[in-house]
Amino acid sequence: MANFPLEEWWSAYDVSPTLLSSSRGKNGPPAVSQPVALYPVQSRNTRIIRGLVTAALMIALISQVDVGDALGYLLRANPGGLVLAMFILVCDRFLQAAKWYPLVRIQTDKLPLDVCIRAYLASYAASFLLPASIGADMLRAVALGRGRNLIPEVSASIVMERLLGVATLVIANLLAVLYAFSGSARLERFGLLAAGLVGVALVALLLPMSRPLHRWIRTWCERFQQARWSGVLRRFGDAYYAHRRHPATLLLVFGLSLVEIGMIILMMATVSEAIGTRITLSMLLVVAPIALVLYRLPFTYWGLGVADGGLVLLLKHLYGIPPTEALAASAAFRFVELCVALPGAILWPSLLGPAGLGRAVDARATRV
Repeated sequence: MANFPLEEWWSAYDVSPTLLSSSRGKNGPPAVSQPVALYPVQSRNTRIIRGLVTAALMIALISQVDVGDALGYLLRANPGGLVLAMFILVCDRFLQAAKWYPLVRIQTDKLPLDVCIRAYLASYAASFLLPASIGADMLRAVALGRGRNLIPEVSASIVMERLLGVATLVIANLLAVLYAFSGSARLERFGLLAAGLVGVALVALLLPMSRPLHRWIRTWCERFQQARWSGVLRRFGDAYYAHRRHPATLLLVFGLSLVEIGMIILMMATVSEAIGTRITLSMLLVVAPIALVLYRLPFTYWGLGVADGGLVLLLKHLYGIPPTEALAASAAFRFVELCVALPGAILWPSLLGPAGLGRAVDARATRV
């Protein structure tokens, strides 16, 4: 792994042949123009600040626990329980890739299911191993779209998947609030807050698919049609708007996202039992959805400190779980996740080169 040519991987992100100021034609070959950066790259100062925040939060968190006792939980873990948790998470990763594929099919029929799954699993590993400025979503978009001039369209499917995931998480938090505070005077306060967040998530999901906004984006892009980015933005807007015509697909992906969250919570409960903590499935049904939201906040690397600290605080204040026990469980969650993610790195070589995974698609089409 240490000898893997990361500089060659980085060079695979040259998107100059694929992102154009003009839209792609239906039949003819795509034109080529100047490169357009679709994904922003973090500055050095941003990475440094993010690293310092991560370190500070982790130091503050570790200082509140007995490290020896926390390690004891991990060392006494039941191997069979950890293997079962890994199996659950593997199934969850394949479910994630499979639920994204219907959104890809809305954009194009040129990308087979197995190719999309390979890109998803490789990007999952990349989110842990590659520089923070290279996002897993960026990897998927470039690897799948680069050889086919489909980066804006693949990106639109990824954005829709992410927004559906956010909406699902917010609704899961609403259900967690209803479950935790049923019969309590705090239900009205927290329930209204959770319901408000659900409304915000749905607006963020549906607003870009509204006709007035779509027309405004196209008009605005036409005013700047000489700019290199206007064609890409218009294509992205058209691709996202196309989801409007497939409500059944959106409902399917939304439902599968709920199943996915349930599998993650089940994995966390399995890990908690395997290392001998008192954390139960009923507790995690309340605190895990909030922790999953914190995990996605971009304040630290991989959510370190933020998600872990949130999980520790929630378990302590709601259920009296000692911080040492909660942090040991959080560390075990991350260990299981890393074990599942790392094998995806073996798929990197198929993504390298001028066309990424587009080569595999082209080769398959040639054989057929």
